[in-house]
Amino acid sequence: MFLTWGANNYGQMGSDIIVGDGEVSSEPSDEAWNQLVPTELSADGTIITNIGAIAAGKNHSVLLEYSVDGTGGKVYTVGSNEYGQLGRNSTSKFLSDVTPLASSDVTDNVVDEKKDIITTVTGIAAGGNNTIIIDAEGNVYNFGDNRHGQLGMGSVGGSKNVAVSNNNFSENGQAIAAGSQSGFVMKKDGYVWTFGYNSDGQLGDLSREDSSVPVLVGSGAEDVLQLSVTVPTSDGGTKKI
Repeated sequence: MFLTWGANNYGQMGSDIIVGDGEVSSEPSDEAWNQLVPTELSADGTIITNIGAIAAGKNHSVLLEYSVDGTGGKVYTVGSNEYGQLGRNSTSKFLSDVTPLASSDVTDNVVDEKKDIITTVTGIAAGGNNTIIIDAEGNVYNFGDNRHGQLGMGSVGGSKNVAVSNNNFSENGQAIAAGSQSGFVMKKDGYVWTFGYNSDGQLGDLSREDSSVPVLVGSGAEDVLQLSVTVPTSDGGTKKI
């Protein structure tokens, strides 16, 4: 099961925003009741099970429900959507209903007939107001706030309210992570690429300049960081890559 508790001013607990004497608010509210008791999260009345990963942004929640065979799964998003960080093709400020990303929530350059973002997602990450996901083939998708280039697509400003494929990592991503306004992707060769806000050097490229395009961690240094990860194999074992 998946339990949520805490502030619910944007519906990020997956339930109605309650204010005053119990009224349901149609807008985000700093006066919203907190959810004090851990409560099972459901989608359309069905309890979500087989949770593979969870991520929390500033005011939005992301969770990954694996398929039975563990090859990937559905992504659910809920909460603040002021910058489109829920990826649900909506301009609403918030969404408190827990709904998986659907094919109508992706643009034409994201998914073709051989890719199904709905059932093959293997990793999720939440920034302050943006989200990153990765699928089983190694494709990376970004959506939400882009004021510091944290979507990593070569532009600064605006936002995306649908999942957009980052062509810098087509079928080559291995792992993802997100800072408040920065993104991180490890490619299958073990090298780490970063993008977004960099005022404190969080991109690791020996500068303090923001970057809207992925930069290599350690670029300009004598030794460039290269990592390895252990992944499962089809025969039930593991291997390092």
